[in-house]
Amino acid sequence: HISSHLGDDFIYRNRITAPTPNSVNYEQFDVTYSRMYRDWRLYGGLGLTIRKKEERDLLAAQLGAWYRK
Repeated sequence: HISSHLGDDFIYRNRITAPTPNSVNYEQFDVTYSRMYRDWRLYGGLGLTIRKKEERDLLAAQLGAWYRK
């Protein structure tokens, strides 16, 4: 779960009391694998978005590396 509560102050200041449609917010189930190889951390993962297909792609993927010496 990745969440930011920066919007809470905005909602409070602008007295927003009813939900509005927002396709930017979504829930996603992620599976990530990470492994150290010498000075490198390699990772990859897949995500399944819990949202209508018309609003956001259902599948997501990520690959990456991090080097630390």
